[in-house]
Amino acid sequence: MMKGIHHTGLSVLDLEKAIAYWTGCFGFEVAARFDVEDIPETRALMQAENPAAKVAFLTGPTGHVELFQFDANAGVPAQSHTVHDAGIRHACLQAIEVDPLFDRCADNGTRWHARPSGLGTGALYAYVRDPEGNIIELEGVPWGPADQTLPWYAHTA
Repeated sequence: MMKGIHHTGLSVLDLEKAIAYWTGCFGFEVAARFDVEDIPETRALMQAENPAAKVAFLTGPTGHVELFQFDANAGVPAQSHTVHDAGIRHACLQAIEVDPLFDRCADNGTRWHARPSGLGTGALYAYVRDPEGNIIELEGVPWGPADQTLPWYAHTA
């Protein structure tokens, strides 16, 4: 198990639904909420014509997720990328028991193609999509820390 990663940023269309998903599925907690203003400094920093956004910073056992709801994306439909599209394509969360994690995600609006299965590594894997189509890898690692009750952040790829 990795010791930690600071955070992965994720642009979302509905901040409240994204917060409910990450807290409901993975037990992350809201650590901070703030707004990004559309001012010259943030336009330059973020290289965006309109960087105005509502932001939530969520924390989990080994890392954080920063959710951005950009004003510029209002009314834009959700997109489902494939795992092989260029760029960051998924975040991975691990648990000792992946089936209960998979079921909890299914109860919170996750879409999937198949239940967790093995690839010969001793771990179980499932690639799922959150309600906005973002890919999340669920990985069951029976050798994980026995005292860890919440899923932990493993990587972003």
